[in-house]
Amino acid sequence: MPPPAKGHAAITGIGFRPQSGRELIVRSDRPLRYGVSSLERAVLLHLPDAAIPLANNRRPLDTRFFGGTVQRIVPLQHSGGTEVRIELREPAEVHLNQSGSLLTLSFTPGS
Repeated sequence: MPPPAKGHAAITGIGFRPQSGRELIVRSDRPLRYGVSSLERAVLLHLPDAAIPLANNRRPLDTRFFGGTVQRIVPLQHSGGTEVRIELREPAEVHLNQSGSLLTLSFTPGS
């Protein structure tokens, strides 16, 4: 895949921390524009104008073996940007924090 178009952010990694609140971490080359929509058992992180240049970073993460709220993380790239679908074991409240080029989502069960 070619590098992101000029002006588009490049997502350089998507990771998961099972301890301390179960966190999804999105690293990029600059701060990201983002939006979130929630379903009962899923959260969709919208990242307009962002691309994932490396194919390895577009792979789904199977996190169900950690036994927490987050079951699976699926990056979905499309022409308008990137979306990350976070599939949940149970309904949860999502908390977002962006510090520079690092976007962190943490989940509190039972919302």
